[in-house]
Amino acid sequence: MVKNLSSTENLLLASLVSADSKKKLASEMPDGSSVPVRVVLEFFGTLEKGVSYERTPTVSVPLIETLALFLARAGATREASEALLVECMTDAILETGKGQDALSETVPAVAAMLERVRANVLDKLPKVSVSGAVKFKGSVTELSAVTVNPEGLATVAELATIGQD
Repeated sequence: MVKNLSSTENLLLASLVSADSKKKLASEMPDGSSVPVRVVLEFFGTLEKGVSYERTPTVSVPLIETLALFLARAGATREASEALLVECMTDAILETGKGQDALSETVPAVAAMLERVRANVLDKLPKVSVSGAVKFKGSVTELSAVTVNPEGLATVAELATIGQD
């Protein structure tokens, strides 16, 4: 019998895997592949949700649309603004991966401007509500796992052993 997971069960499973872990594990799996799995787990513990809060939505600001709006309102300085945006975005991209604050260390004026951006731009944006973090506190026990043959199907003998541990 196949059971659809409840919202609480989905939330439990989602809370066990960080986005970084999921990205890393997904990168290890070949593109276009599928891996048949059947694992029976028992979860025992509590699912806890932290307090919701408000924050400035810096990550969720629609970048492309915001840039287009900026250029549309730039008027007579549009072409110069466009060239400056490309130059600055290129510098920021090239510095990515060199560690946090690499751009601030490379271009001293950036550190001062970050404070100005926070005070004069980000602090004036509308806040969004963020749901509290969800954590599972407890244990996970593997009750049974079925290995699969190259055709991706469990054998009858393997299926017969499920739940007999």
